[in-house]
Amino acid sequence: MRRLFATLAVILAFLTGCEKHELGYHLTDKSTESISVIVYAEAFNNLSSDIKQNIETAFSGSIPQYGSKKHLLVYSRCALSDTDPTPVNGYLLNAYRNQTGALETDTLLTVSPQESSLDPAVIRRVFEKVVQAAPAEHYGLILSSHGSGWLPKNYVTDGDDALDYHVLAPSKSFGSEGYIKNGPKTPEEIEIPDLAQAIPMHLDWIVFDACFMGCVEVFYELRNVADLIAAAPTEILSTGFDYTTLSPYLLADGGSVVKFSDAYYLRYLNDARGSIYRSATITVVDCSMLENLAETCNTLFRKYSAQIAALGNKSGIQYYFRDPSTIRYCYFYDLADILKHTGADAADMNALYEALDRCIRYKAATEKFLDLKINTYCGMSMFLPSTGTAKLKEYYKGLEWNVATGLVN
Repeated sequence: MRRLFATLAVILAFLTGCEKHELGYHLTDKSTESISVIVYAEAFNNLSSDIKQNIETAFSGSIPQYGSKKHLLVYSRCALSDTDPTPVNGYLLNAYRNQTGALETDTLLTVSPQESSLDPAVIRRVFEKVVQAAPAEHYGLILSSHGSGWLPKNYVTDGDDALDYHVLAPSKSFGSEGYIKNGPKTPEEIEIPDLAQAIPMHLDWIVFDACFMGCVEVFYELRNVADLIAAAPTEILSTGFDYTTLSPYLLADGGSVVKFSDAYYLRYLNDARGSIYRSATITVVDCSMLENLAETCNTLFRKYSAQIAALGNKSGIQYYFRDPSTIRYCYFYDLADILKHTGADAADMNALYEALDRCIRYKAATEKFLDLKINTYCGMSMFLPSTGTAKLKEYYKGLEWNVATGLVN
């Protein structure tokens, strides 16, 4: 039997029982106990081979049976190879096992090569199709691609501080379309405020299989979109999360993003390939407690504003951009360590740690991320204003975290 569509044929070639159904709307009941897990993978870049492997792994697991209340949907736009800039379609698939246990997929939506999968209108169209075809009370989302935390789109590669961080060791971040060896110089990206507006339904959780997304600015911008958010303040190795645990931890009744995150951490903590691969950070944040954190930080930022402004990128604060030679481009510093380096008194630091503890459901970090030593880890990064240009700080003023806390004024 023919399998799937051309761009994913390679990654699923081993699945001899897989069948394709065009526009199949036989996703059944609308039970209030139903779960729809969406993997949104923008892989028209130099991560295509790793992301294809992740999808293959997810499809090989105990995915939902035909007619189930649980749904696994994957939107992907995968380059033909990590170095091939040939334009390709994007596809939204519903994956399930038929009555004999064989993998089948429905193609619910096709996005043309001329459209960017990081265009907010395209993202909204994909999610509206999910809601139409797989209605559920519970939705979860995994986002996988390139990117750069809260920074403006293309800032790292094309901004006034331009640095091509993609030339470092293989890593992931959300989102970057077109970053391949023979492709355009400047990839297409989406800014986090636009992403927040593009998602039409409330999510139980979001997992960023992506670099640098574990920053308080991202968490706060998305606080009304999801109940829980899992992300890493550092980079993520290109092989990403452990997709063998997607079904048991995310599609199971009472599915746990904490267990999924812990499986990711343990995957790398115990990596048999050696110490360089034992590199991971992860945090799961309860979005309902972020307002309390913002109120606490607002008080502290006003009290220690002069001291924060005086902190430079050589102040010894824990940073999460691992290449010391490019430290002037580091916008991701440990939130608590910033306040600690202001000389904040014990009572104020305790107030901050208490607010962080209320927010954070789970956090873990290895001793190093490749060559970056992690000496302290509160679970979130934050912008250090003295490291940014006037242009970047002007952009930052509009982020909801800054509006709530007054970090940059």
